[in-house]
Amino acid sequence: MNELAEKEPWEFEKDDFEKDDPLYEITRPYRIWHEYLRLSPTFLLAAKEHEYQIDNLSTEDKQRNKDGVPQLSDRDRDILSQRKLTIEEENRKPDDYDEVVKTFKQMAYGGWEFSIYYFKKWWLIQGADIFGHRHAPSPVSLFNVPHHTDVNKEKFNQVFDDYINGQRREDGGTGFALFAVPLTGDKKQLLSALKVLIDEQDIKPIQKTGEALFQLEKGKQLAKLPKGLRLLYMKAMHPELELWRLGHKAGVSDDKTYINLDPNLTHHTDQSKYLSEYLASMTSNRLREAVIIMENAARGRFPCTNASLLPKFDQDEMITLLKDSLKLRERRERGRLYGLHYKRKKQ
Repeated sequence: MNELAEKEPWEFEKDDFEKDDPLYEITRPYRIWHEYLRLSPTFLLAAKEHEYQIDNLSTEDKQRNKDGVPQLSDRDRDILSQRKLTIEEENRKPDDYDEVVKTFKQMAYGGWEFSIYYFKKWWLIQGADIFGHRHAPSPVSLFNVPHHTDVNKEKFNQVFDDYINGQRREDGGTGFALFAVPLTGDKKQLLSALKVLIDEQDIKPIQKTGEALFQLEKGKQLAKLPKGLRLLYMKAMHPELELWRLGHKAGVSDDKTYINLDPNLTHHTDQSKYLSEYLASMTSNRLREAVIIMENAARGRFPCTNASLLPKFDQDEMITLLKDSLKLRERRERGRLYGLHYKRKKQ
């Protein structure tokens, strides 16, 4: 790529898995899907409406008088009115808006945690279930203490720590029970004793079938998806840039012929004019494709470049609205990072 920053514009502090984490490679396609959803004006419309409905209900519950009639303060009304969809937003609802709402509720499990949680936390709490990666793991033997031997506490703590931060995380944070089973009697007696312990503790395992709510579409070049996402970010941040300069900045082409173009060029030669026009065409096509992928993602299809599955949309309006999506994302990230740094100071 050309002079791209080491970090992508959607990568924030402590937002993702470390590259040496086993879950890093597993989650790459879903991370990009997650970011396309965070950008989609249509998806965020469903989120805002849902957030208003939840806040409206909870505020009314808190403010009801003895007759059960909602008694909202002026301040509560002001807050709620700001979160309610405007007439303009209501008019922007597409014909298949119900499909977007359904996708939002499934992705967010009925709450706005989808946006508040950073990606890593969202994946461990919700994403692994949504995409069928929280399977039913087999029991793991952690530690065996032979008769009449001392317990190596340091080794025990290390084994336990490795399980919590390794296998359990890869299993999607699946719950587990820890028992001390005396090695006496035969195997049948051991299993019987374990059953008694499980029954006494009233342990109720949740059923995990591994069935995914959503699946990645097959046969797609997933490695190229960040380019489209990057292009959407940069178009929203730099709407004034000519398409060829935007494409150069976003690294649309890996061809050195285009990488070596000077993005600060003010006067074209015949060759640079031809190359910049071709790069502008590539950028335009990739930009439209990215918008289509983004809006299909909001309907549970990813990565999908089939525009015929979508209602007609105004691409220029959609890209203009991306700036509002970025502002919301940055505002929430600032709040999250402030909380993260405040927590560090208290430690």
